[in-house]
Amino acid sequence: MSMSDFYSCYQKTGQTFIEWKAELCEKMHHCGFTSSVHANKPREHALRDIYVMGIKSPKICQALLKEQNPDLETAEKIIQHD
Repeated sequence: MSMSDFYSCYQKTGQTFIEWKAELCEKMHHCGFTSSVHANKPREHALRDIYVMGIKSPKICQALLKEQNPDLETAEKIIQHD
C-alpha cells in the first residue's frame, strides 16, 4: 500500500465519517507515516488534509476551509458537528 492509496481514499457515498476515518487510519498504518511527536505531526496533518480533500459534503468542506490551519481535533469537531 502506498501514500497514493491513502490520498486517493475519499469518503464514499453513504459512508459515515467514523467509517471513513477507520479506513483512512488503516491505510495510513501501512503507508509509512511516522507518528513521532518531533516530526511536526505528519499523521495528523495528513488526516486533516484528506478530510478537506475527500469529504463528500461541500458544506463541511467549506467550514473546514474557513479555518486557518486547523489542528486535527478542530477539523474532526467541525465534521462531527454538522
